[in-house]
Amino acid sequence: MNAPIQQVQPLAVQQIHPMNERSDAVEVGKHLSFLADYRWLIAGIALLVTLLAVTYVLVAVPIYEANILVQVEDTSASSSTGAPKNIQSDLSTAFDIRTATASEMEILRSRTVLSRAVQHMRLDLVVKPKYFPGIGAWVARRSKGLSNPGLLGYGGYVWGAERADVDVFNVPAALEGRTFVLTAQGDGTYRLTRDRDGIDLKGKVGERLVARTDGGNIELSVTHLAARPGAQFELIRHAELEAVEKLQKDVRVTEKGKQSGIIAVALEGGDPVLTSAVLNQIGREYVSLNVDRKSEKAQKSLAFLDRQLPELKEQLETSEDRYKEFRNRHRTYDLAAESKMLLDQSVGIQNRLVELNQKKIEFQTKYQDQHPVLVQVNRQIEGLDRQLARLESRIRELPDLEQEAIHLSRDVKVNTDLYTSLLGTAQQLRLAASSEVGNARLLDIAAVPIKPVKPKALLIISLALIAGTVLGIIFAFIWKTIHGRVDTPYEIEQLLGLPVSATIPHRPGQARLPGPFGGGARKPSILPQDAPFDSTLDSLRRLRNFLQYAMASSSNNIIMITGPTQGVGKSFVSVNFAAVLASLGKRALLIDADLRAGDLHRYFDMERGTGLADAISGSIGPERVIHRGVVDNVDFITAGSMTKRPAELLAHGNFGQLLAALAGHYDYVLIDTPPVLAASDALAVASHAGVILNVVRGGYSTVVEIEDAVKGLNQAGYTVTGTVFNDARTGSARYGYGARYGKYKATNA
Repeated sequence: MNAPIQQVQPLAVQQIHPMNERSDAVEVGKHLSFLADYRWLIAGIALLVTLLAVTYVLVAVPIYEANILVQVEDTSASSSTGAPKNIQSDLSTAFDIRTATASEMEILRSRTVLSRAVQHMRLDLVVKPKYFPGIGAWVARRSKGLSNPGLLGYGGYVWGAERADVDVFNVPAALEGRTFVLTAQGDGTYRLTRDRDGIDLKGKVGERLVARTDGGNIELSVTHLAARPGAQFELIRHAELEAVEKLQKDVRVTEKGKQSGIIAVALEGGDPVLTSAVLNQIGREYVSLNVDRKSEKAQKSLAFLDRQLPELKEQLETSEDRYKEFRNRHRTYDLAAESKMLLDQSVGIQNRLVELNQKKIEFQTKYQDQHPVLVQVNRQIEGLDRQLARLESRIRELPDLEQEAIHLSRDVKVNTDLYTSLLGTAQQLRLAASSEVGNARLLDIAAVPIKPVKPKALLIISLALIAGTVLGIIFAFIWKTIHGRVDTPYEIEQLLGLPVSATIPHRPGQARLPGPFGGGARKPSILPQDAPFDSTLDSLRRLRNFLQYAMASSSNNIIMITGPTQGVGKSFVSVNFAAVLASLGKRALLIDADLRAGDLHRYFDMERGTGLADAISGSIGPERVIHRGVVDNVDFITAGSMTKRPAELLAHGNFGQLLAALAGHYDYVLIDTPPVLAASDALAVASHAGVILNVVRGGYSTVVEIEDAVKGLNQAGYTVTGTVFNDARTGSARYGYGARYGKYKATNA
């Protein structure tokens, strides 16, 4: 009897949704609707994550940052394109450090520099009070006096300004990095324990404690102990290499600007005083190493010259004596102009040869024979040898007396120039070796930081709020996926392909009636009477428009209203939809066909009494079960007496005859049935209905339930005419008309 409505549904859908294809705005609305439906869950998770971040900010140990600036001066002279003028100018810059800033940055973080700082500051020794996990350190930072140790007298936890100064703590290599417990005993005594290794020692403040163990000796010297008896401290002696490597990771070395020669060194730590002291020590160690490197280079060059100077002095004295003897023997006082010219040229070449040979000796200590520098020097020496050979051949053309005089005079001049040059260079090297100035200096020392750089409260809380919101959305999506509940009409259409005929917005109390165990609950509202301007009525009016098109091709005027499960609000829809249909002057009959748990009578403040069950069984006439005018133009039949076999009663032929008789006296006959999935009663009623409306509830009905209900009706040969989406929350309620044009409120003039 249920006529097909394939030709009606597209027209009805067009009435509710003017556009068959959703626009981008509608898609955005779908996602906003999802967020709105789970807004409290998302907000709760975001708030929880934010509170955790606030707790972390309050409890976390503040981190301070100290920094220094180091200037690296470029003392290397630019290379000349020509040959050096003399050996003094070359050797005077031989000891200068010509490394780039990048090399100095690596030296700053090298183990050579940092190990000196670790040794001086004793960074391989850790002494800290034993705080209660989580809040212990936070409480101690806000306390200025000594505390009563422990938690309820146990644990030895420190809550105040307790302090222990340890000067010496040496342990065997096997115990390096292990935690020892130092417990104050009172009267200047203490105990050092490590239960795992069976170590239990007693000592006194100010005295060195030495104890023998299987692995070696343990040495401890506590110079100061400010704590009440029972307070405990944790002592750890790290391997020096481990402490150096940790410091290498913590130190940040960067160049300020591009090729500025200014190096910035920063270090973070929980103790501002210790952090600045450690960084200043690193700066001092680096500058000291820089000076030592420069002085060491000068000392090596000076040692080389000190070995050469006596030999050169002896050669100079010998050449002077020979020249003096020659002049006295032959009584020569002057030479010809040509002889002087040859002499000057020969002397210049000899000086240059000596310089190159000295450089060759120096370079041979640094480079291999095939090095380009040595190859170039050898080529220059060979060229000068050829020039000197040509001059010698010209000198040999002079008279023998003049030749000998030239040779002797040349030896004297060469040895004098060379000795004078090296003597001046040696003086410069002695000055550089004794100097304490390198090519690096500290511009800014590390000041004790006042404000911590971490944790950054505003940034952490902001990121936590964002992360919490994202996590809440993800959790809401997972929750929705696991439970499979539909929250918007879009999901029904997309997942099941079912057109939504109307969307009824959420209204407190609409979805559930007071049950049999409710006891004393007030009468539910009938909106056309109690709230004529409620926005829910607009949705029911749109459903009425849809029904007009649907009934144009239906077999009768009987409308069945059902749902997949209990609690979807079909009774609310049935009562108020009947009142809306009757508001146009039509006559409507509302029948409560839920013979198991029907309670539509409570809407009209009456008892269940006799009703449908009694009329079907024939125990009472139809006219006597009709309650006239419960609402304007609306009559009502209750479920009637309780029966043990409700499904068989609804499947009886008397039920069909009763409906046929009643349908002729009304424009609409609305039947509220039990849920489809709860019992087979709804299938018995569906055989008499011309229109079937399936009510689902947002955030309550699942995809599986809706699909199974529709499938059950289809398998029985019945087609669902339309789906009513009830209890739509904010966002999804503005489906269709409201989504595009907003809310339209009626006001009393």
